[in-house]
Amino acid sequence: MFISTFQISYWVRISFEMLQNTHVAISDTELVTEDMKIRIESKLYGSVTRDLFEFWKLWVGPNVDGLLKTKDVRSLFNAMKLFPSQSQVYEMIQCARDRDRNHGKCIGPHRKCSESCMRPVDDSEDYLTFGEFCVLATELRKYSGKELCRPRPVSRRNDRHEKWVERKLKNSCKYQIFLGGSCNPTTWREEIAIPFLKQNKITYYNPQVNRWGPELIELEHQAKTTATVLLFVMDKHTRSVASMIEAAHSSAKHKKLILVVTPFEKGQEILEERITDRELDDLRTSRMVLQDLAERRSIPVFDDLDKALRSAHQILERNINSMDLTLEDGAKPVRHGHIPLAEKLIQIRDVFESLDTNGTRKLTLNEAFMAFKTCENPDVQYDEFLEILSGKSLSDLSKDWNVISERREGLIQFDQLCVVLAEKSGSRMESKRNVELVLEKITSVFSPLGKVLEWMTGSNRPRGVSRSSSQISGEIPPCESKDVYLGGSCGSSTWREDIAIPLLKKNGLSYYAPQTAKWSRRFIPSESRHMDSCRILLFAITKETRSMAAMCMAAHYIALGCQVVLCVQYLEDDCEIMGEKLSKLAIQDYNRGRAYLSDLANRERIPVFDNVEEAVLKVTQVATKSKR
Repeated sequence: MFISTFQISYWVRISFEMLQNTHVAISDTELVTEDMKIRIESKLYGSVTRDLFEFWKLWVGPNVDGLLKTKDVRSLFNAMKLFPSQSQVYEMIQCARDRDRNHGKCIGPHRKCSESCMRPVDDSEDYLTFGEFCVLATELRKYSGKELCRPRPVSRRNDRHEKWVERKLKNSCKYQIFLGGSCNPTTWREEIAIPFLKQNKITYYNPQVNRWGPELIELEHQAKTTATVLLFVMDKHTRSVASMIEAAHSSAKHKKLILVVTPFEKGQEILEERITDRELDDLRTSRMVLQDLAERRSIPVFDDLDKALRSAHQILERNINSMDLTLEDGAKPVRHGHIPLAEKLIQIRDVFESLDTNGTRKLTLNEAFMAFKTCENPDVQYDEFLEILSGKSLSDLSKDWNVISERREGLIQFDQLCVVLAEKSGSRMESKRNVELVLEKITSVFSPLGKVLEWMTGSNRPRGVSRSSSQISGEIPPCESKDVYLGGSCGSSTWREDIAIPLLKKNGLSYYAPQTAKWSRRFIPSESRHMDSCRILLFAITKETRSMAAMCMAAHYIALGCQVVLCVQYLEDDCEIMGEKLSKLAIQDYNRGRAYLSDLANRERIPVFDNVEEAVLKVTQVATKSKR
């Protein structure tokens, strides 16, 4: 039978209209097949989430509803060649779980709590779900392999003092390793470190001597400044207050730092003095903050001295930096430790809860699509969303029309929404990588054209050329800029409310007060972003608190060359902190740390006061002058 061109065009047009009508029917109604319902419950929506599930099974088992315990999170990411810091993992866990504990209300960084009443760290009941893991793994993969510039603190000064110091010490004796950290009564240097170094013919400087004199201060400073590798060991037999401040300062300046931190134990004794639970909690917090500061600079932290010594040897032999150490070297590598990964989870949770108006913890298909659009892309089509959920194209869905039934009740839980978003984000990254691979092949054939394409696409960019600050900030949105960061003592100290905030308000200056919620005791990335967005950093180390963590942070940001103002008050004889009387030895240790911080600040021309009001007035003077 002969079919005319007119008939063919007619049937093509009719078929197209039928397809369009099917498109409208699927897009404008909430229709679910039984296959789709089973697939949604399985939480495996494509190649991305199936790949993630293969890793998930190794630690949790073949169950998408299983739970990934806190202790396994970092190991699982490391197996995927992803290297978050410990504070990033901690932030992930707490942002994921705090809302669950309070039925959707986040207590996180919004509830105040004194630093001394914080409960000991106990994450045995904390976990990540499969959906949360998928979102976080996808976020980590987004930055994997990229050379992102760390954010430059707004408070950073332009200062040539450090270069002058380097020139002055150029002709000093140069040791390969400086043995810093805990001193008397520790024996780790003589018993472990020095025999290893002698065996491997590595020169070292040992600051722990039998006879100490003031003339050794300058010699020690020169040895530390010129050494190739700095090894700092914080053991559990001393408070190591000054050593922690010294290590925090060095972590911001030295790319070849090896840091060993041994955790304190309950019932700990220091020089035959039993440590109270509150002091133990403060000691633990300060060491966690020290670890966070180092890992934020991609410096791995060790808990085993033997591994640390072998890694130091590797740095010297291969002429690499600490951040180049790998799992094979016995290190716990960190990549992009400054990125607030958990903010993605917070964003998804907020969108989910805004649409879950009935509090059922489930969204209908249409509500889930609205959440998908909000978190992913406002231009995304409903058909694309359905294809991810069903694993079928639009045309295949239309064939199942006879088994489709309407379903208006909640279907999509928070965890399932997380998996859908991870699948979409991961697929987009895979497509981008495929394009980059094609470009690499083209550039290898056409090298002159390749150089132009490399420059235009940003791939294989020459080392001397970095992306503009606007491009970098596009990856990690900056916080709102503030004039002053109010760092320093927390707990029973009320200097912020009584003195600093009224004076700043009177002078029309904005400020950011650090959060002291119990789960924010670590220096988490979201907190550090706020700190980096302030123009002046004020640290008040008052006599009402031990303030070890605050002193470490002050030393670190002084080393970064930031605009810092210090107030340092020494602990008085027979002083009490939170109702506990301190021993003479404890007072001596904490005051030694204060003296070291003050000396360090003086060397780097940082103003130091012993009165909070005078320090705040100095801050207002500097901030007001810089605004003109």
